[in-house]
Amino acid sequence: MTELSTDFGSSTTTTTTTCNAVESSGGVDRCSPLFVEYRLMKEFILFQQQTIQNIYLVPSHESPFIWFGVLFVHEGLYQGAVLRFTFNIPNNYPDCDGIDDDDNVAQVNEHNNNLCPSIIFDHPPFHPLIDPETGKFNSTKIISQWNPRVHQFWQLIAHLKKVFIHVEKELNYEMDDNSTKPEEINYRNVVKMYLENQELFVNKIAQTVESSKSLIYQPPKDKDDTHAIIFTEVDSVTLESWKSRLLNLKGFNEDPLTITKSSTPTISSQLDNNRPYIGLSWVQNDLPFSRPIV
Repeated sequence: MTELSTDFGSSTTTTTTTCNAVESSGGVDRCSPLFVEYRLMKEFILFQQQTIQNIYLVPSHESPFIWFGVLFVHEGLYQGAVLRFTFNIPNNYPDCDGIDDDDNVAQVNEHNNNLCPSIIFDHPPFHPLIDPETGKFNSTKIISQWNPRVHQFWQLIAHLKKVFIHVEKELNYEMDDNSTKPEEINYRNVVKMYLENQELFVNKIAQTVESSKSLIYQPPKDKDDTHAIIFTEVDSVTLESWKSRLLNLKGFNEDPLTITKSSTPTISSQLDNNRPYIGLSWVQNDLPFSRPIV
């Protein structure tokens, strides 16, 4: 058992991670708190470097295994929706259970899928890939077998954006008519609605868009976390003031695709003052996580 103690600011959270004594060839325990947090920081920096527009993420103050996110949809049937979600990382990340590749294939696949982060929406939107009860995003339709050695977190987040812009393309996956899993039942029901009553399908999406604009002002489920993303209505004067401050930031109007970035993500590169593509953050020291790793 490994105790992962994360001291964020004034609070301390201890997460118990079950793992075998797995070591790399260099003798570094890949389940050590130091290694796990560096891996998480690497994933976060990789996400930043993709410049995925209209999705914002920030790690929780209480746990490095929880990231808060919000998606602004600007295209497609969901245009105008503002959707808040939580990106949950398994506590045995990156792979502390140490299952061998020569084990049973089914066991390996199940083990790897259990390492896949889950995305949970605060208020479940109507969507074929989102459970209407739990708000969980069904990523298995897109990445059928998650492999922690191949896939990265940003790929899930990029797919999340796409499924709201091109929802019609998400209705063509193979269906398991006999499955009793909630996500499969929901998928079958939404596909059936689309085939039989497209007007109702479009209206349900329109209702999601409109309700999201008011639900976003409700306190998030983790409202007590100091890094929780909270929305408040502001008057026009305050809005114009913030808009002016943003537009005056160095490099704010630069095209992020033309900005030269280091091919290898490092913490030092994140501290470079010449990095307008990262934007503003309220995280202490402007690092991905709330405390420096020493």
